[in-house]
Amino acid sequence: MVSGVTDDDYANPGTPHPDNRRFPSQSLTATASARHDWIKLQARSADAAARIEAQRAELDASREYTARMQREAQAEPEAAWQAQAPDEIEMELQ
Repeated sequence: MVSGVTDDDYANPGTPHPDNRRFPSQSLTATASARHDWIKLQARSADAAARIEAQRAELDASREYTARMQREAQAEPEAAWQAQAPDEIEMELQ
């Protein structure tokens, strides 16, 4: 325990740490540095969130395109079959 500091000093979160009482300018510098780091971290987080959102939008567009292409590919044989069917019917009728 630091001399002159009671247990109440540590229990009360509003009380500055004893070292900060002795060197307040260092405490302010550390606080400013921590705030700067926090702001940088928030900016990086926002950038990451924007990148993730863009990737999700890209994936959604890709899924929609793939689904559309699959539907069209499945519809093509049916259209070809429908186009051939009347010709075959005409041959059988003659």
